[in-house]
Order: sequence, then structure tokens, then C-alpha cells
Amino acid sequence: MENFNYKDVPLSVIVPQLEKAYGATIIYENNNLDNCSITADVSHFKDLFAQLDVLCAAIGASYQVKADQVVLSGIGCKVSN
Repeated sequence: MENFNYKDVPLSVIVPQLEKAYGATIIYENNNLDNCSITADVSHFKDLFAQLDVLCAAIGASYQVKADQVVLSGIGCKVSN
């Protein structure tokens, strides 16, 4: 069983985990979303979309299902130096 408890984990690590767990394709409209780190425990949600609701809320993003892909949209995050 996958662990969906994240502490300061970049979206670039979370998305491949979700894709593998749910057999989904998740893409970005803005590559700066990859720079966002998330602290959240979504393990108790068994549904991809419920998890995405929480994760997107954490970084001010949204998602849409287009054809057979989930498309994440939002401003994204700046790389911290």
C-alpha cells in the first residue's frame, strides 16, 4: 500500500507516485508547479480526485480531467535559494 503522507515533499515526487498508484496520467499547464512542496496526509482518501482536491488546495492549484489525462493548473512556486 502506498504512503500518501507528505512532509515538505515536492510535487515532482508526488505526481509520479499518484500516477503509479492510480494508473493515471497527470500533466502540468505550468511547470512551476513542480517546484511546490506539500505537507499533507491524504492517506485516508482512497480516491485520486479526493487526494488531488487536498493537494491542489495546499498549493493554490486546480485540476481538470481532459480526455484521458489529469491537467494541473496554477501559478506554481518559485525555487527557494
